[in-house]
Amino acid sequence: MAPLSDASVDHTRATSTAILVVPPRRWAHPERRTLTGIVGLLLGVWLALVFAGSLTNAERGRAQAAEARQATQALRDRVLAGRQEIATLQGPAFLAFQAGAYGYGRAGERWFALQGDAPPAPSIVPLGHDPAADSAASSGSWLDLLFGP
Repeated sequence: MAPLSDASVDHTRATSTAILVVPPRRWAHPERRTLTGIVGLLLGVWLALVFAGSLTNAERGRAQAAEARQATQALRDRVLAGRQEIATLQGPAFLAFQAGAYGYGRAGERWFALQGDAPPAPSIVPLGHDPAADSAASSGSWLDLLFGP
């Protein structure tokens, strides 16, 4: 058995046997200062959680406001483009152009209008570009891709 230290020996007895002194239980009845500290700690944690939630909600609100500003700006751009289109369509140059399609216009003008079932116009090929070579090269590249070189 290990020797007992002086702190665990009861020095009040003069006998040869050592008696262990058991310290009193301190948590059986906590002091008022301890309870105040625990309550203060819990209150601090609660306040931190409340403020963290408020900050999260505020950040979410800022993000929603930024999205709303962006959507509003996109709508303003569409409205401005629409107003410009209306101004173009109501302008004298466009009205004269459309009048020619219906046979109204100045003397000596040729009238023209496309039929409703007219085929689409052919695509414009840039100068110096051979469309036949382009289609052959593209089909050759597909064959190379599928079956290898």
